[in-house]
Formats: sequence, C-alpha cells, structure tokens
Amino acid sequence: MEILKRNWKKPIIATLILFIGFFVALSFFLIFSGGDPRPDDHYFHFKYAELLRTEGWDVVENFRWIYLHSGPDGVHHYSVSLFQFFLIPFTYFEDKFIGIHVADAFFASGLIAIIYYIMRREKVQHALFFTILFAGSTFFLNRFLLGRAFVLMVGFVYLEMHFAIRKKYTSLFFMVMIHILWHQATYFMPILVLCFVEISRYVVEKKVFLKNFFAVVLGTLTGMAFFPGFPGSLIKLLKQILIIKDSTTSNSMGTMGGSEMFTKSTASISAGHIIAGIVLFACFWAVVYVYYAYKNEDPRVKGIIKKEQIIWFVCLSFFVAFILVASFMVTGRFFDFAFPGFVFLAGCTFTILIKTNLIDAQAFEGKYFAIISCIPLFCVSAFSFFSVYDNASSYDVAPIKASADWINERSETSEKVFLHNWSYFVTLFFANSDNVYSMGLEPTTLKTYNEDLYWKYYNLFKSVYYCENRGDCKDELYDELMVKRTSSDERNMFKKENSKKIINSIKNDFDAKLIFSDSREFNGVLLLNAELIRDYKIFDVEKNEGTPIQFAVFQLK
Repeated sequence: MEILKRNWKKPIIATLILFIGFFVALSFFLIFSGGDPRPDDHYFHFKYAELLRTEGWDVVENFRWIYLHSGPDGVHHYSVSLFQFFLIPFTYFEDKFIGIHVADAFFASGLIAIIYYIMRREKVQHALFFTILFAGSTFFLNRFLLGRAFVLMVGFVYLEMHFAIRKKYTSLFFMVMIHILWHQATYFMPILVLCFVEISRYVVEKKVFLKNFFAVVLGTLTGMAFFPGFPGSLIKLLKQILIIKDSTTSNSMGTMGGSEMFTKSTASISAGHIIAGIVLFACFWAVVYVYYAYKNEDPRVKGIIKKEQIIWFVCLSFFVAFILVASFMVTGRFFDFAFPGFVFLAGCTFTILIKTNLIDAQAFEGKYFAIISCIPLFCVSAFSFFSVYDNASSYDVAPIKASADWINERSETSEKVFLHNWSYFVTLFFANSDNVYSMGLEPTTLKTYNEDLYWKYYNLFKSVYYCENRGDCKDELYDELMVKRTSSDERNMFKKENSKKIINSIKNDFDAKLIFSDSREFNGVLLLNAELIRDYKIFDVEKNEGTPIQFAVFQLK
C-alpha cells in the first residue's frame, strides 16, 4: 500500500494505473453486458483493420466494397490512418464481437487516462474525483464507448492545448502530427486550439509564443504529407467535410445523413444539461472574477495563481463557449469536445477557488470529504452504468448477420447488393465482406459519383417512389396518388407500377439483384410484384425503444 501511495504521486505512473483499472472494468462491463456491440462505425473500422492484416495494402489502393463510389481512375482509395493500425491487434480475437468490445474499452480508457494526466499536470485539486465524474457520466458511456478514432482524438486536442500553454513546442509538434495521422479529417482542430491558446495568452500577458505556431503548422503539414494527394488534399478534404456537413444538415437530406452531424437544438436539452449549464455559467463568472483580480493585482490571486494556470483557465472558457456555439450552429460533432472541457473547467474553477481561499480548503480534505463526495459520485455513476447497461444488453445484430449470411449463400463473390438504407453498410460489411454494396459511410459521395443516380436513390429511400427528376419527388408522389387518381383501383394500379419501376431500377440503374432493407414500407412495395422476385426472407425485430422495424433480403429474378 505504501508503494502504491508513493507511486501515485507520480502523474505518469498514476495515469498508467488508472488506465489499466478502467480498461479491465470497461472490458468486463461490455463483454458481460450480454449484448452485441452497438451498431456504429466501429464495425467498419474493425473489419477494415482485419482486412489490412489479412490482405495488406491492396485494401487501401482498391477498396472494392462500395461500388457506387470511385475515384477519377475508376478505383476507390480509402485512406488508412494510425487508428486502424492500432485496431489490428484486437482483430486476432477469435470472437470478433469480444474484439470490438475490448477495443472500445481500450480507447475509452485511453481518453480517461489523458483527462486525468492533464489534470494532474495542471495541478487540479482532487483530479481523480473529476476524472471519475467524467467517466461515470451518461454522455461518456453513450458516446465514448464506440471505439472510433474521435474518442482518443478528443484527448489529443486537450493535450495540444496543455502543451501549447506550457510552451512545450516539441511535444506539441509530435502531438499534432500524431493527431493528424490518427484522424485526418480534423486537421484544422490543432490550428483552432492554438488560436484560442495564443488569444488567451495575449489577454493575460499581452504577448504570444511564436514557436507554438511553427510547431502546429509543421506538425499539421508533416501529418498530412503521409496521406496521398498532399498538398491539394488539404483543400479537397475541407470541401468534402463541408459538402457532407451541408448535405446532412440541410432540409433536403433529412435522415440520409449521420445523426451526429446534425446541429444541437433546444429540444435536445435535458435536465442534466440544465444543471451542467448552471455550473458552467458559474465557472464562466469565476473566470471573469479571477482575470480581473489578476489584472488588478489582487493579493489573493497575484503571486498565488501562476500565469499558465490563468491562461489555461481563460483558454478553457473561450474554447468551451466556442464549442457550445458551434454545436448549435455548425455541427453536433463539436459537442464531443464540450463535456471534457466542462469537466476541465469545473476542476480548474474548484482549484482556483481553494487556492484563493474563496472556499475553505480544509472542508475538502481528509477522509470525511472522500466519504461525502464518493456517495453522490457513486450514485450518479451507478445510475449511468445501469442505464447504459440496459441499452447495451439490448443490442442485437443477429438479424443483420443472418441477412448477410443469407445473401452470401445465394451470391457469387463480389456480387452487388443494393442497400435501401446506407447506414447498415458497416454491419453488413463486418458480417459479409464477400459481397460489395451500393453505398455506405457517407451517401453524399454518390451525388459526386452520379447525380442522377443519387436522386433516384434519394427518392427510393425517402418516399419509396421511382422518380427520374433531380430533386425531392414527394410532392409529385402526393399528386399522383391523391389528385390524379381518385379511386382505390387506380391507386393500387399506380402502386404496382411504381413497384415494378423500383425493381427494374435496382436491376438496371443500380446493377444489383440482391437487396437488403430495413423498411417495412419498402418491403411491402417490392412484394406487390412478387413474381419478379426469385426468393426473399423477412426478419421481424422490435427495437429497444419500441419502434418496429423489419429487416428483409430479396433476390430478384
């Protein structure tokens, strides 16, 4: 015990111990939850890492599993990142679901360790308390147990902030380079963080640290140089991000884009958000007070709080405020950075209030504080864990896997499959990489590939209607059904003709005879012309929230 206490005082060793503890705990939590890994992009990344291990670099040069998505040379190149290489060891698990669970736990534990390490380096009082508060939150358990690149990338961003404030420009350079190699699409984040750091430094000290600028720029360029197409890839990638974001959040796209891209709305605000908002508001007021006390050379602040701590405090407040605004106005993905920033800000506020004697330090020391603080912390964490456990135990990808097996048994290698809902590509690809699929990852790439085909798919997905116009044909469908046709016989005839056009379009336009669908309506429309279908199977499933869905697979004649 004495050895543990002595080593716990060393931030690196304490961080390593914390990482191992959370890694073991989260692995057991996920594996023994009784459910499959949550359907999300980690299925794709895991399978991609496995293919990198088994097939080598050819997977990168010729990503053949999405046939309506290719480059100018007719071949689709899917970039590989450092993240996928880190996933490779987990693909050796015989049970791939366990491999995904363990990988999810590994990356989530890594983020927790980074949060704790930064708090220790920034001398945050009771850093372990705030770290457990972060790890025990429902947001962490719902969002950061997905085993995707953004999980550790969030930690990298705050490490970059820490290194920049402390003027550790060499560490900053390598951190930025690793960040870019890990998650290329967020190459702009280190530059954004640096701007907030140096603005905060100027506010406090009336000067900037130019070596940080060189470190970030060189780190970004070095990282991007490892990817093909550099330096043109900088502009190209930014355009792709803007196109995907704009298409996803626009009214025309609706649910065709990833839900995490949608901006946050006031309707998504919960009671927990309100409580967090009140605490955050108090933290902002504390920032204002400490800054003005420092500027006015208040003896409670001047000489007691170091400049770097005040810069960190001010920078966090600027950054968190920006992230919250961006989450509501730009894209919801910014919100991933908000909660860690909120915990950092709360920890810094608490520390400064103690150091300036604005609150009694003795009241937060000793075993009594440990007991009093652990009770509510345990209750909140337990509630979050049980809530997430209930959800985790309900995830069941067996119907999707059964659908993939059904398709595989009735098809040749590399035979094409039409997906009614593009988002199921990740799980189908994981379960069956022998076939290729019409689209996946981002549906907007189909628009670049073939705009006419994109709008045909759009209307099949949104309205279950065959339309050759470039645009949303919802009004045209209403006009055909409700205005032009007055009798039920006429409408039934129109529906049957529409069904035939959809089947022919899938065969001719999308060049596929195999279909996977999760839409009861779409399945019903196809079956209006059952004579055109060679074979099919339907899997009825009830989602956890009670919304009935219907997985179905079809083989056309």
